[in-house]
Amino acid sequence: MKAVNLRSMVEIDPYKDDLFRKVIEQRKLHKADEALYYWLKILANSIYGFFVELIPESQGKNVPVDVFSGQERLHTSSEVLENRGPWFFPPLASLITSAGRLLLAMTEALVDRKRGTYLFCDTDSLAIVSSKRGHPLNVPGGRNSRILSWIEVQKIVKRFAALNPYDRRIVKGSILNIVDSNYVDSDPNKPCRQLHGFSIAAKRYALYQKLGKLEIKVIDPKAHGIGFLYPPKDSPKKWKEDVPQWIYELWDYIVRGALNLKCKAPSWLSLPQMMRLNVTTYNVLNNARGIGDSPTVQLFISADG
Repeated sequence: MKAVNLRSMVEIDPYKDDLFRKVIEQRKLHKADEALYYWLKILANSIYGFFVELIPESQGKNVPVDVFSGQERLHTSSEVLENRGPWFFPPLASLITSAGRLLLAMTEALVDRKRGTYLFCDTDSLAIVSSKRGHPLNVPGGRNSRILSWIEVQKIVKRFAALNPYDRRIVKGSILNIVDSNYVDSDPNKPCRQLHGFSIAAKRYALYQKLGKLEIKVIDPKAHGIGFLYPPKDSPKKWKEDVPQWIYELWDYIVRGALNLKCKAPSWLSLPQMMRLNVTTYNVLNNARGIGDSPTVQLFISADG
């Protein structure tokens, strides 16, 4: 094994460093470097995928295959077989994802004990319904719940401090953390602010702040479900948010409509929807044959995929 230098800035020695710990720690240390911080974030969130990579390969004809699902075994046939990726080791990937789900279930259980509730549950996060002081919450058609206080939420977070596997000088406190959006200007060194949320379905939600009775500001919109579309407009050059400006505009329009506030449809809303398809394998290219002949679709292929 040899040492690697991620983006020529983060060196990892396999004989001394734990790859997973080092990536998280270095992400914390390089928060001021937006490009490196974002790259390390993507790496940390997706690295488990190496261990379950499957590469589909067309056989040109149906061949017999056995499909295993739990304790069942199905004899069938398929024209496409899935070959293992170079780092294929599903037990490790399963442990990583199941451990994340366990932490999430533990967090949900602690909220439930306090008769609290949550707006949505994402892959590794729980949007707990809370306010500075907390108060009762009557959910239509459901049980009488509570809006937890910020202090109660902080106590739940602290319960997980003992599980923090990182260097405590770098990653302080709990393995759970209150996300930056909860603070004024998204700065953890500033006071907390009250956020509100609007959720349509799993992974389709936006957090916003009320600025008076008739004004709101979208703080953290989710790109899932629309992020695959080709941007209908470019963000300003000085745009510093992870999510493009047009997604903020769309969620602002959606949330204002739901709250019966004055809203104006984005200028690009009537444009045709487009998405970019990366041709990464011959199979993808073969499936795309004929698309370019469509009068309503154009196929662009560049050297970088």
